[in-house]
Amino acid sequence: MKILWLTSQMVESGGGERFVFEVSNALNKIEGVEVYILTDAITEAALFKGKYSKENITILTGNKSSRYNLIDHVFQKFLSLKKLRKEFNRIKPDILICQSEADSVRLNITKFLSKTPIFLFNFGQMFQFLDDVSKYSFIFKSKIDKILKLQPDYAENINQAIKLDPISWNLNELTSILKFFSVRSCSRVYTLSNQVIEEVKILYNKESFLLRGAISHEQIMKDSIRNPNNVSSNPNFLIVCRLHKKKRVDIILSAFLQSKSSGSLTIIGDGPEKANLEMLSKASDSSKSITFLSNISDNDLFYQIKSCDYFISMDNSDFVITAIEALACGRRLLLSEHFDLSSFDPALHGVKKIVPNEENLAIFFDNPYVIEDPAEDNILALEKLTWNYVAEKILQDARE
Repeated sequence: MKILWLTSQMVESGGGERFVFEVSNALNKIEGVEVYILTDAITEAALFKGKYSKENITILTGNKSSRYNLIDHVFQKFLSLKKLRKEFNRIKPDILICQSEADSVRLNITKFLSKTPIFLFNFGQMFQFLDDVSKYSFIFKSKIDKILKLQPDYAENINQAIKLDPISWNLNELTSILKFFSVRSCSRVYTLSNQVIEEVKILYNKESFLLRGAISHEQIMKDSIRNPNNVSSNPNFLIVCRLHKKKRVDIILSAFLQSKSSGSLTIIGDGPEKANLEMLSKASDSSKSITFLSNISDNDLFYQIKSCDYFISMDNSDFVITAIEALACGRRLLLSEHFDLSSFDPALHGVKKIVPNEENLAIFFDNPYVIEDPAEDNILALEKLTWNYVAEKILQDARE
């Protein structure tokens, strides 16, 4: 079975990039399966300090683009179609996989008159990103109220007063219509949470299914989960993420500085907010222990995770890969209310959710011991989040 996997661009050490590499590796280990990865552009950062290779990845244009410049973004995607079609004819895939609504459009154009099924992994809706103007198009704008009723915090990423120039407006209307019908035509749509299943139903009137990966079987530390560590009186708190505004690391840091905690805070990651966070830390009169580490190797990251007492994420995402990695190490988690715990079976232990604000975080830092210990049930839930589980489910669905 041949699989063509299209991903827009691989430019950072992010969850989307890791997902492509890990699931494609798991698929390639299955006899009779070949995965071909195509991307517009790739950088060294996406290779996770050399853990992955770009040797067998086909680059379509070599040009990066941003949704902030809609005209250039659409133009770059249009340029890729000729080579994408050429690779489609060469590979003759049995399945097409992509990770965004926009890429489903390209695949539908590429496979025109072909019955090759498209499997779409819908990792993030347009309402999670400030720069995605699709939500202001005629076909999606009428659904904003329903989406906000489902997830009120998306309001911070909506600016209905936004003005687009005539060319951008027309492009946005056209691409939004194409996204709508492309998603509806996909054979399978997978999401990371029950919440996004509801969002897909609202936006596209399309059924979708829960399927996500975050770890390998080897990462599940069963002994640490069954026998969790005792938390010290000076606990070590850990944050691992891209330092972007939506991750709310500034709120966590401010709360830690205001708290009475005698513990330490380690922040691992890089991104546009790093300088602001370092300034916030230095501007404080606090003598608290705060450490910043840039993106590090997987081995060093594993050491940091298994050494911490509490892992914290206030991301507005419904699923956070690094949080699952920490859970697999038997760590206790403090997560934003956005994280969808309802989609885990059996239910997770050792996890607490809060409304992400400084007051709630400061209360936690003063008394983190309110989080229960991890439990045996976590192992069963984690086994459904492995890369092999995702690979096997893709093949199972493809054969139906």
